Amino acid sequence: MATNILQTWFPTTKSPVVMCPPMFMSVNGILAAEVTKAGGLGFVAGAWDFTPGNPTLADLDEQLSVARAILAIPDSDTLPVGVGFLTFDPSVVDFAVTGLPILRKHKPAAIWLFVPQPDSTTHRDIISVIRAASDKSWSPKVFVQVGNVAAAREALEDGADGLVAQGVDAGGHQWAQGSSVISLVPEIKALTREKKYRDRDIAIVAAGGISHGSSVVAALALGADGVGMGTRFLVAEEASSKLSARDAIIQSTDGGASTVKSLLHDHIEDRYIFPGPFDGRALVGPSILDERDGVTLAENQGRLKAAVSAGDTSRDVVWAGTGVGLINEVLPAAEILDRTRAEALESLQLLQAFA
Repeated sequence: MATNILQTWFPTTKSPVVMCPPMFMSVNGILAAEVTKAGGLGFVAGAWDFTPGNPTLADLDEQLSVARAILAIPDSDTLPVGVGFLTFDPSVVDFAVTGLPILRKHKPAAIWLFVPQPDSTTHRDIISVIRAASDKSWSPKVFVQVGNVAAAREALEDGADGLVAQGVDAGGHQWAQGSSVISLVPEIKALTREKKYRDRDIAIVAAGGISHGSSVVAALALGADGVGMGTRFLVAEEASSKLSARDAIIQSTDGGASTVKSLLHDHIEDRYIFPGPFDGRALVGPSILDERDGVTLAENQGRLKAAVSAGDTSRDVVWAGTGVGLINEVLPAAEILDRTRAEALESLQLLQAFA
């Protein structure tokens, strides 16, 4: 496979370029480093609360230190991992005060932004701050996760280098109304070819339901430069995800039937922090089935609290994409990447019959 824009930006990556997204509560410095060591690009979860003294900021500092130690990268060099931030909280106004110093200290190669409040200038402001802090020793590429063409256009106007085109097959939080990568990626690719963007280097990363090398090849054929595989890395040996969640993912089949997009995944845990245009995909569990049977939210929340108190994980929300049916074992991150590349190569060889 030919070298593309992502390999030019991130020389340690191999083709096809596979990213491990910044999944909160599941990724860490070890996983990010191991993904990068194996030729992918690993991300750590940054923060969503930028209030001075928030413990997630200290954890980000620690995880980036762990990644640098594993990769044995000198402190003066760019760290070949990325950092992801959720940007909907009002405390994001403190990004320059609390988030930026950590980035300048560790010099991650990429920044991933997601979930601004609608009609805000949050991402434009953050990108401006990062650009102002960049120099010859550190000039990260900024990716914005988008779920429709309007959001992609906004991200480009805000100054993004790359677009993570997230289809509705994705696990976790996403646009409540959207499309799969099969139509989203080509339409975003067409956007980048418009006259006003034609002279810019813009990378497209496809994400959503991708858990096998054949899906990677399909994404590249649609116009992506690389892919993000979230659910697949939730069951990596190095991930911080709960063992019960890993087991549930591995045991799941038929991802279109065993997962569902719903606001209940947040509301069942009494979480109402994500902006209105967003919901999330997770495994169909007892809470979803109870809701379908007419159980009220309050009663459903009570059942979850009782289960948690009893040490019963069966009602936990397990974020997962529709690719779960192709995930059936826990593996080291490096082996996940090796297998994905082998699957991709096999798929390309099969396609040669049509050449």
